[in-house]
Amino acid sequence: MSSLLNRFSPSALSGAVLLALTGSSATAQEAVVERPAGGAYTQLFGGIGGTGTTRVQQQAVAFLPEAAGGPLSVNAIGTAGSKTLGVAGLNFGYEFSERCAALSRGWAVRPAAEFEVFYLGTTRDVNVLAPSERIPEHNFDDAFSINSAVFLANAVFTVRTPWERLTPYVGLGIGTTYQSVSGADSLQLDPPEAGINHFNSRTSATDWGFTTQLKAGARFNLTERLWVFSEYRLLTVDSAQFTFGSTQYATHVPTTPWTVNFWRTNQNLFVAGLGFRY
Repeated sequence: MSSLLNRFSPSALSGAVLLALTGSSATAQEAVVERPAGGAYTQLFGGIGGTGTTRVQQQAVAFLPEAAGGPLSVNAIGTAGSKTLGVAGLNFGYEFSERCAALSRGWAVRPAAEFEVFYLGTTRDVNVLAPSERIPEHNFDDAFSINSAVFLANAVFTVRTPWERLTPYVGLGIGTTYQSVSGADSLQLDPPEAGINHFNSRTSATDWGFTTQLKAGARFNLTERLWVFSEYRLLTVDSAQFTFGSTQYATHVPTTPWTVNFWRTNQNLFVAGLGFRY
């Protein structure tokens, strides 16, 4: 019995306690490495998406001669279908200290503020019809190449979970979108006018639109400062008005500049990217 007691001397017991504490400290440090702390960060992302259907209105005045009834007001309306689009951008943010940490062990909410800018590129095709008592059918087939720069300020709320590496989040944003149209084409189908682009004197136009965003996603922490993420975004761009050039051909009656209005558009975006904390 005395030999057994000698084996568990105070020095041996203190060494065992020290070893246990050291192991616990190492485990805690590993957990910290797996969960990013707050602070400033940058994220790069890209992806694809789709535009919702959008009402489109095209307007101008065609200066027909008096023998043909005089000036004709054209008010053509149609619906642009859904199209795919590409997404690429980056954001800069700051994540604050945790809130509501006492809700449950291992759970907490951490707010963040972001500023981001990203690019959207797509084309829109639409058939617009202008009913008129003077012309049985006045039908145009339009095509627009649209490049957009989106500027948003976001409020983001990440959720700390018991799973160290996984961090889900939700966010909402508000800002503006600069939309640039190039190579616009408007071909009249009825009555047919082959080879006539009614925007021929200026086929480009720009406008700004009020923009809101909702997003939800999750990030997977690779290290204390590096993570990958994937998210869904619902982007809503307010109505836009583009003014193109008048129709100017020797073989066509002149017109006023053409105004094309796009109603509010919803866009569903799916992106993935890489984040880094400073």
